[in-house]
Amino acid sequence: MQLACPACAAIYSVPDSMIGEGRMMHCARCAHEWFARPLPPGAALPKPELPAAQPEPTLPPPRQPIALPPPSRLVEPPPPPPAEPESLHGPLLLRLAWLASLCLVAWGVYFLWAERARMTEIWPPIARLYRLLGA
Repeated sequence: MQLACPACAAIYSVPDSMIGEGRMMHCARCAHEWFARPLPPGAALPKPELPAAQPEPTLPPPRQPIALPPPSRLVEPPPPPPAEPESLHGPLLLRLAWLASLCLVAWGVYFLWAERARMTEIWPPIARLYRLLGA
């Protein structure tokens, strides 16, 4: 059996066994609910109810463009502050930090080599590294 939504005329194919003597239906397109009864043979589908005409929304009038002053009258950005003379503290501190890091790494390598017997007792897997280096 074909059913039509009375609000939007959406057509649905529904088995007769589901309708029986009548049943509440829900339209998937417009969410309208109605009670559907089987139509007598040869009856035409009902015409959809047209919704009431809604007035079209009025748009506000377009805004007029804002006139900008010519480029010569625009305010110029302030000049950048004068450059300060470079200080020797920045590069000197950076070089001292690198020197300290290299000294720390060199001390660690020396310590691992000088104390290899003790390091092997503490952590046996390091013996492979010492054998690889020829110790």
